[in-house]
Amino acid sequence: MKKTKNYKETRWIDTRQNYESIMEIYEAVIHLQNEVKMKKDKNKLNEVPEELEEETEEESPAIHFSLPLGGGEKDLRTIAVFGAINEEKCPDITSGIYYLWKNAPELYTEEELAEDEDLEQPERDITMIVSTYGGEVLEMFAIYDMMRMAKSDGIDIQTIGLGKVMSAGVAILAAGTKGKRKVSRNCRLMLHQASAGTMGSVFNMENELEEVKVLQDMYVQCVAENSNLSVKQIKKLFKANANHYISAAQAVEYGLADEIV
Repeated sequence: MKKTKNYKETRWIDTRQNYESIMEIYEAVIHLQNEVKMKKDKNKLNEVPEELEEETEEESPAIHFSLPLGGGEKDLRTIAVFGAINEEKCPDITSGIYYLWKNAPELYTEEELAEDEDLEQPERDITMIVSTYGGEVLEMFAIYDMMRMAKSDGIDIQTIGLGKVMSAGVAILAAGTKGKRKVSRNCRLMLHQASAGTMGSVFNMENELEEVKVLQDMYVQCVAENSNLSVKQIKKLFKANANHYISAAQAVEYGLADEIV
């Protein structure tokens, strides 16, 4: 049995198609994920056609849409955050945010707009579609901080929650620009305490436990800073339920999102 290296790819899509709804974007994401899987399977056959390979479960890569302005087309600047937030997916998502941030089109001056009535300000926002059960907290912080840096440089980030937005995903959804955070009507959110497992000496286990507590406090602070919930209220939710589930309406009430779509 031979274990081959997983096929990984970040997809940057240049498209002339205008997407008029969230569902059209979602369907495009699924189509492109299937393309990646087909290419991975083809590469396996080409690399070791006579050997039996061990099946390995692999997360689909984040898919980035970037459409340059020109010719009247709409600029689609979207990142899909689907599946587990982990070490494999984090580089795709953070590099996608960084790319769209640093390659945001320049705004026209008032003089330029006055001279040409057909000119319109280009789209600079980044849209992040989030559908995840959560994942690794340090990778979540990497994405969160990249979002924070882009926003501090004048880039608004629209977040859209679909299906499930849980654990680490809640912090990412809430980290979008206030007023531009949306959840679908049937989306379910969930907050819970950090969890971890360790073994070794008593000293090592105590040390790891202290680090988990630090990471949980950091997570709670992130959620509190971007919602109507205080640190005390979030910790109270943790004590009341192991997993605290939240409806779309409650997400708006708690200030984790601004609008139901």
